Amino acid sequence: MDLTRNKKIRKAWPGGGYASVYRYNLSDEKGDEILTRLRNSVDSDSNDYDQHPQSVSREYWVKYYLEEFGGEIGINIHANLDKKVSGKRGDYEVVHDSEQKVLEVEKDVSDFLKHGHSTDGKSGWSDPASIDLVFAATDRNEQKSEIDVPVIVSAEQDYENVDAPAFSQWYDRVNDIKSAKEALYYHLLNAVYSHYCKGVPSLPDFTRLAGDLDEYSLKMNRRYLTAIHSVMGDHAKLHTDSVLFDSDTESIRSDDSFSDIQGRVIDSVEESYSEGKSWDCPKCNQPTVALGQNRFTYEPDMQEMTEGQFAEQIAAQQGGFFEEGIHGETLTVSYCFGCLVVGAKAPRDSEAMYIDNTEPFQLPNEEN
Repeated sequence: MDLTRNKKIRKAWPGGGYASVYRYNLSDEKGDEILTRLRNSVDSDSNDYDQHPQSVSREYWVKYYLEEFGGEIGINIHANLDKKVSGKRGDYEVVHDSEQKVLEVEKDVSDFLKHGHSTDGKSGWSDPASIDLVFAATDRNEQKSEIDVPVIVSAEQDYENVDAPAFSQWYDRVNDIKSAKEALYYHLLNAVYSHYCKGVPSLPDFTRLAGDLDEYSLKMNRRYLTAIHSVMGDHAKLHTDSVLFDSDTESIRSDDSFSDIQGRVIDSVEESYSEGKSWDCPKCNQPTVALGQNRFTYEPDMQEMTEGQFAEQIAAQQGGFFEEGIHGETLTVSYCFGCLVVGAKAPRDSEAMYIDNTEPFQLPNEEN
């Protein structure tokens, strides 16, 4: 099974210091349950779903449906006008009932009326701004009679003798696949992240535990934790994406369990960082592997800085000139894969902040 990425998955990222992945149910059993759900969705047929009026989240879903099944329902698409002309235009050049027409696609008939499309121009492809045919998923307010060109409403069509599902059937199946795919992706991403960072407290949890820690120490510890979450989150996502979306082989094999897929991501992480040795691990005394850096800038302080220093500090925060130790610090995050120990260290530090990830972090009231 090959997966394709969507916008929601592209934006997924557990870092930023707020990850609490060890609080999720990250068991292999839960992963296998999600994987089975995805396989069942992919193996399903649109005819397994009932036809019904369907609320649509985005118009592009209706376009995807037509691009796949338009020919079967008598709408033969010849050109996508978004890619052909600029300015006011319909969505497609089509042939319908043996005539060339400009087609407009809508979620609901009411959307066509709201958008103010023209139907008064020349019929056919010579006038892409004048609509000759409308295809909508629904007509919830029964307004198609208000439009002076033919309107096809998927929810009102009889698909019994057509080699195509109704839009609502297709859309339900697509949404099931999309939902299962995203569930698997997030579960896998969090499982990989938790494998490496389950002992690292989130920033809110650390703040709860800080107690009487002075303001400076609290701020610095939060910065080091942010660096760890940021760098490790980026690497968990990078290699999860690589295994699921960028592989030359099938993303998910027919006999894969969830732990098999997670194992491939973990192997991908560890095989990629054989170089870039850093300081020694405090548990095994072997060199850790440098995974990346995270820079922070000091807060501008009018009380402690001259006017020029204050302006320079503002500029550094906005991406301008940066001098290490003057405008901020660059933290290096390193990892010992054998011991599951992560560390963060600034250039002037004598020792790194280390966190052991062999056991999950727990707040005191969660123990036992």
